[in-house]
Amino acid sequence: MTDEPASDLNQLIETAVLCFDDDVNYVEPDCPVGWDAVQKLHRRADQATLAAAVALCKSAEAKRRGGGALILAQLGHIAVSGGVFREERYRALEELLLTEMATAAKPGVLGRVCSAFGHLGDRRAVPIVLKLVDHSNRKVRFDVVMALIGCGRKEEAAIDGLIKLSTDDDFLVRDWATFGLGTQVDADTVAIRAALYARLADDDDQVIIEAIKGLARRKDKTILPALTRALREQAGTPVLGAVHESETAAPSLLCAALLEARRLLEAQRGPLPADLWHEQWLEAMAACGCPLDIGELVNLSSHDDYQVRDWATFGLGQVVVEDTAQIRAALHARLYDSTEWVRDEAIRGLARRKDKTLLPILAQELEVRVESHLLEAARDLAEPSLCAALSKARKIILEERKAGKDSKNYCSLEDWERRWQEAAAACGCQMDDA
Repeated sequence: MTDEPASDLNQLIETAVLCFDDDVNYVEPDCPVGWDAVQKLHRRADQATLAAAVALCKSAEAKRRGGGALILAQLGHIAVSGGVFREERYRALEELLLTEMATAAKPGVLGRVCSAFGHLGDRRAVPIVLKLVDHSNRKVRFDVVMALIGCGRKEEAAIDGLIKLSTDDDFLVRDWATFGLGTQVDADTVAIRAALYARLADDDDQVIIEAIKGLARRKDKTILPALTRALREQAGTPVLGAVHESETAAPSLLCAALLEARRLLEAQRGPLPADLWHEQWLEAMAACGCPLDIGELVNLSSHDDYQVRDWATFGLGQVVVEDTAQIRAALHARLYDSTEWVRDEAIRGLARRKDKTLLPILAQELEVRVESHLLEAARDLAEPSLCAALSKARKIILEERKAGKDSKNYCSLEDWERRWQEAAAACGCQMDDA
């Protein structure tokens, strides 16, 4: 429930709707105040907000109908996983979509409802949404993809719809339909593989990558030539993820392609590009059984650029399987790094090696801040002496939740809660809120 008065509700709704044009397009950079209003409405979980959104869906103005669908899409999603009033929201959205389809519908309203169904994830929407697969507006077809992914990833009819949309004229529709088939759908059928194979010859590089990822996820070893080619020509992080997924039977060929991919990327962007790419490259190398240069990683862990230190320390701590005095010394040195991220990677690496000398430092960090890496380290060390620090970490989590936050540092508070519970259980902590 919310303590905000009705006047605040009306003001939020008018602010949100104001930012739609007649075609119900919504562009965040052009109207940040409107997006802020929508987010505040989504945080509400009360009957009044539901009633107001349903009323908007019956408005004579297209932009107000689209606004109603947008509010219903994620109403109460912070208070309850999946949101509140799910049945009421579904009925209102279904009625709106059927009414729009029976009249001179605005494409923007159709798209908003389809997108909302995707958030709601109710499979009853699939047959209705499928009627829009051939809609002339590409944005509507894109939102149909979102609905099918959200509502029907286990439904045969929805999967058939995604297969059809994976051949769409619009590259963005093809891209997301291929992503849905490859990464979001768990089924592994001849039809799905055929659709993914077809996209290996797509004109768009991103679509090709999604097809590779989908086939790699299904351990399809026939993609090796396409995967090797993509590594050499694109060298992007999604391709590296596909390598990690593939578990191919020809690691020597992929090892050569991975080394070539790094050489090409560093030639394009200068030596030692400092980003997520290198972390995924290290994981891909390890997945293929490629030899890693530990000496190079040790040297780079003390590089002047903190981002280089970060991925090198990650490599030593999480990717390298060896446990030597040289590796531990490099990780210990990074415990006192000036950058928090680097310290966290060093903590993770030493905890993975059950290094008890880490305990005082980890306890000190947990008492003042909460991060997923720190909670994972506490879980891996499984030491009762960490219980006092974990108790203080728990208070930090509760304070963040009380402040109305649902995420921090790219991690949801729900995920923090889960990791904290795992750490407390591993350490044998006896706490009332464990």
